[in-house]
Amino acid sequence: MQLTVFADGEPRIKPRLIFKGTGKRIPDKELKQYDSRVIVKFQENAWCDEEMMIYWVRHLWNSQSTFFGTNERRSRFLVYDQHKAQTTKKVKDILQNECKATLVLVPPGATSKVQPLDVAVNSEFKKAVDLLATEAITRNPDQFLTGRLSASERRIFFTKWTGQAWQEISRRLRETIVRSFEKCGIALPTSGQRDNFIHLSGLENYSVGHSSDVEQIWFHGED
Repeated sequence: MQLTVFADGEPRIKPRLIFKGTGKRIPDKELKQYDSRVIVKFQENAWCDEEMMIYWVRHLWNSQSTFFGTNERRSRFLVYDQHKAQTTKKVKDILQNECKATLVLVPPGATSKVQPLDVAVNSEFKKAVDLLATEAITRNPDQFLTGRLSASERRIFFTKWTGQAWQEISRRLRETIVRSFEKCGIALPTSGQRDNFIHLSGLENYSVGHSSDVEQIWFHGED
């Protein structure tokens, strides 16, 4: 599962689900039932490897990373975890040379403190998916609890739960997402005038550094 949030709270990129397998033998009947609010990819181990990351950079993030509400491109700032596939030389080169983006990696062990997705989104998103799954199981216990649910049906259900949960969370938590970027010290003026908005949970004594100006900021995460 890959989620992406932007500093203005606008949900520009759909959640991406990576299922196990090659996807070559998936019938059209199944593909047509996937929820249109999500993007589905297949990988042998259901893992975000370098190839999956390059696809995300080129076809999802880069295509949606224009300046807020316009077709204009300005300086861009991307923050994500130090997952191996996200930090390869090839991925970094594409971000720098093709996307003209500045990449900032979350320090090891700091994800829960400075990653907007962890600070404001992931927990609520998981609760929303769990609630939808529980409701579906309650309505049709025989279908879910007797082992009759096929792998194809499970994939279809999960796309629908993910799509609905993300739609609800994006709408309900929009302002919370905006504040989470401020709380983590990401989407603030470099002048330092609003550094008082920064509040890193569990870190009472820290100093705030300043980076060069950027026009647009967003955050990508994987779960």
